[in-house]
Amino acid sequence: MVTLVGLSGTGKSTVARLLAERWGWACADVDSRVEIEAGRTIAEIFANDGEAAFRALESAQLKTVLSEERMVVAAGGGAPCQDSAMDEILAAGPCVWLSASMDVIAGRVIESEERPLLGTVDVARIVAHLTGQLKERESVYTRAPYCVRTDTLDPLAVVEAIESELQASGEGPWAP
Repeated sequence: MVTLVGLSGTGKSTVARLLAERWGWACADVDSRVEIEAGRTIAEIFANDGEAAFRALESAQLKTVLSEERMVVAAGGGAPCQDSAMDEILAAGPCVWLSASMDVIAGRVIESEERPLLGTVDVARIVAHLTGQLKERESVYTRAPYCVRTDTLDPLAVVEAIESELQASGEGPWAP
């Protein structure tokens, strides 16, 4: 089990999928699993039921995937910040915090229409929102024993950086 954490737009979903493919492991994108279970998009869940309802679904999906083996998990941005979630993530296996500058993240999320906490706001407001999120979540993210900055790296380079760190520590698919 390897879990990727970080803000929206840092590359968790893409990198998790690539790592899983390279290692022959399964991939679990917690946000995608929430959408499948709910039969609605995350934006629709937020709009109709609110953030608390989404977080409950997210927490349940995270618990389910953390019980699996040979799995790369892309945790939702706020998932590790829920009650005891980061403890559970760390107990399940290595955790990697994917980080990037606010400007890079803002540029990435502007390209996506699936960011329910960002809605349709201008770049300055997105950066301010993300900065606030990071301030609230950073103490949880920094508990991850590994951190890879994704600012200037393409997804494959992020995969290789993660592999290098895990392999040096004997974790991931190289674990005994």
